[in-house]
Amino acid sequence: MTARDCVEFAAAMTSPSGIDLQSAATQALSSVDLVSASGMVARKLSGGQQRRLAVAQIIVDSPPVIVLDEPFAGLDPLQRDALVDWIVGAGTRASVVVAMHDVEVVEQMADQLLVLADGEIAYAGRVDALSLDGGISTVPEAIRSLMQQPKVAS
Repeated sequence: MTARDCVEFAAAMTSPSGIDLQSAATQALSSVDLVSASGMVARKLSGGQQRRLAVAQIIVDSPPVIVLDEPFAGLDPLQRDALVDWIVGAGTRASVVVAMHDVEVVEQMADQLLVLADGEIAYAGRVDALSLDGGISTVPEAIRSLMQQPKVAS
């Protein structure tokens, strides 16, 4: 099954009948910069291409909510930056939830943040409301600090 076949199948399963599957697939593949690889067998794509193919399959029917789990794993820095830009753009059309460990890009793409530390909520709120005091000068430093705070015995 080619990359295009995978996206067209996803569109056929989730989109309203009568949709132009080829056009929808091309648009989704273009959004994640995979048009040039659309004829390749999906399992032979690189790890980064497979990640982007998964995103294309998710977005092909323009869902109102998009959930991505570790979308940057296996991507090179240029691919990561392109995906960050795509997520920011998608956030204008849908609610986007991203689970990730890459704190360096949080400020670029999120307005709301939920930080978990040892399975507990360490912070929930706006990114711009994070406390940057006590020698902490960046959002990634603030997130790391929240994750390293010792637990108080209850």
